[in-house]
Amino acid sequence: MGNNKKYLSTGLFVLGGFVVIIAILLWFSESSRQTYNNYTVVFHEAVDGLSTSSIVKLNGVEVGKVSSITIDDKDLDNIVVNIKVLSNIPLTTATYGTVKSQGITGMSYVSLAVDQTLKGTKIEPHNKMPYPVLNSRTSLLTTITDQAQKIGNNISDISTDLKHLLNESNIDHVNHIVSNIDVMTTAIASQSHSIESSLYMVAQVLHHVNENTENLNVAIVKMSQLSTSLESNSAQLGLILETVQNDTLASINTILLPNLNQSVSNMSSITLQFNDLLRTVNNNPSVFVRGTAPAQPGPKE
Repeated sequence: MGNNKKYLSTGLFVLGGFVVIIAILLWFSESSRQTYNNYTVVFHEAVDGLSTSSIVKLNGVEVGKVSSITIDDKDLDNIVVNIKVLSNIPLTTATYGTVKSQGITGMSYVSLAVDQTLKGTKIEPHNKMPYPVLNSRTSLLTTITDQAQKIGNNISDISTDLKHLLNESNIDHVNHIVSNIDVMTTAIASQSHSIESSLYMVAQVLHHVNENTENLNVAIVKMSQLSTSLESNSAQLGLILETVQNDTLASINTILLPNLNQSVSNMSSITLQFNDLLRTVNNNPSVFVRGTAPAQPGPKE
């Protein structure tokens, strides 16, 4: 009887184990039935820590895995990484991939993100080679490494320049310049009183220049006022000249010209009488002695 119970418990335990194993297999088979779309990301840098089956994350959430990693046979600096992304995750032309380090384990993963400054269009996957290509960007570690390398090169260049600058010849020149500056400083210190006097004189000159400038401004204002007054007087003088001209022309037309015409007429009459007198004298010179003869009477007078 006791053996029967022992066999029953053993059988139930084995049966339960089979059930658990079947459940696990069903769970894995269910998860393995998830569908994926294939994409390609070409990186222009080393992908240290990245391997097949490395995870792919979109905004920090795992959405797929790396399927293969190869070197571009046309450009050895390019690393071609094929990735599988869950089919329910839509990717656009604004999606890009970077290689990021996963903690301190030394492992890396592919991080997908969307450039919000771009208006991307949806990529239609076809799961046939060649796969749709996603953009890639340099990882933060590579960027820092490149910048550090540039800074190191700049520091090296500066160090080399300093070595050339601080050679013995230049140091002698610098010492000579410092000595000259010391001499100049001593000379300036000894002439401090003269310098103070000169500065005082310069201040006085600037003060006089300021006063003369103010006087010049006043003179300019007065000249402006004088110019305005001259313009006003010129206008009045023009009116006076115009009035005098009009009055003079009126006087000439109304008084002088009629009198002049009368005088010319009288002179013309006098000239005619004088011409008659000359003709009379020419015809009869004795007229100055006897005068003009009276007219002869007619036969019946």
